[in-house]
Amino acid sequence: MIEADRRDLEVAVSRLLYWLAQRRAATPVDEAPLVTVQCRDDSDGLTVIFEDKSQRLHEKLRLEMFAPFSQAIEIPFGFEAMTISESDTGAQFAGDEKDRNLGRYLPLYLAKMLVEGRYHGRLEDRSDDEDIKNKSYGHRIMMQFPRPENGREN
Repeated sequence: MIEADRRDLEVAVSRLLYWLAQRRAATPVDEAPLVTVQCRDDSDGLTVIFEDKSQRLHEKLRLEMFAPFSQAIEIPFGFEAMTISESDTGAQFAGDEKDRNLGRYLPLYLAKMLVEGRYHGRLEDRSDDEDIKNKSYGHRIMMQFPRPENGREN
């Protein structure tokens, strides 16, 4: 069991899945654009592993993929810029594609800040794990939460 606010978990997981979905276009032709999620509960805590089969980002980009405004993250600057007053009301773009993509350019950074900053867990790229490091495709991202008895202080 994870001791965390449900909304925080939804944000962290949805940001990771959003990033993996964006990578779908970079899946090699001979591979199915598949994302898998595995959960396990062991002595280290609850671990969730996210994997895809997209073309692997260069190591330098993967080292920076959780940084704000990372080049490893597609930034939606193709949309018209909104002013502060427009974003405050939200009425101008309700249900519009522009509205659905607002805030999506920091997905991995936001997920990392929630998991590590708020819940003292870990969120990291594990694409160099021994069993997949020699492949040219596929990312592995590990999200881990400490056991409640070893977790955050109240």
